[in-house]
Amino acid sequence: LSVFEAPWTLTDAEAVASTESGDVLDGVADLVEQSLVYPSTRSSGEPRFRMYDAVRAYARERLDVSDAIATGDRLIARMARVVGELDVGFRSAEHDRWRSEFRLVWPDIKAAFELAVAREQAAHATHLSRAWVGMWMDGRVREIEPLMQAAMDLVDRLEPPEQGDMLLAGVGLRFNMGDYEAARALSDRIRGGIALLSEDEELPGTLELYEGYLAAGDSDMVAAERHLRESIHLLAQCGPGGGWIEAFAHNGLGSLLALRGDLAGWR
Repeated sequence: LSVFEAPWTLTDAEAVASTESGDVLDGVADLVEQSLVYPSTRSSGEPRFRMYDAVRAYARERLDVSDAIATGDRLIARMARVVGELDVGFRSAEHDRWRSEFRLVWPDIKAAFELAVAREQAAHATHLSRAWVGMWMDGRVREIEPLMQAAMDLVDRLEPPEQGDMLLAGVGLRFNMGDYEAARALSDRIRGGIALLSEDEELPGTLELYEGYLAAGDSDMVAAERHLRESIHLLAQCGPGGGWIEAFAHNGLGSLLALRGDLAGWR
């Protein structure tokens, strides 16, 4: 448990515990009773706990090298899953709550992301790269840019099956940082034949959304309309849950049609 800097849930604890740890619920209860762990009041969701700083520092020192490596790998896997859950939550009606959850667990997401890059775990680094959305929504996207670039460099070097997904995350990051040339270059690489593995589990139409806005920035309104309509079409096939992605697509198309004077189409 000393691997966590942020408040953690019982689900988190179970994910990072070794198979020899025994029953996690009983173990946490014992730690609370011994005043080594205390409940955190900072979460509105699943109950969270924290280890006192001095206890956490001592516990980390007691970990041998092999245990530290194994625990770090389990933290990477757990935080990759958490980022996926947060990504869905950001698009829900309760997005404010999920943004608060993101701020709370960001220190552990960052630690896991850095560790995944350092250990060259390209698949997990790609999943963790979706944390850029939370940083963007929190107005801190530039803080994650160096880590995102390191992850993109890793994926470019290793060329794993997840390469396209990493490039798509890079498109979103660069676009929302205002670096449209870099976003366009990454988009072109995907269109050059790099597959997006996540389309079965994530929302399709995201790449088309960025392409629509990039085309509008180039004053190519025909291409912009084509891309935005395709984005809306793909998002509609997924049912509810598009959230801000779908809203951006509709807003972009509506603005384009209004500028063109197509008020019937805009409405």
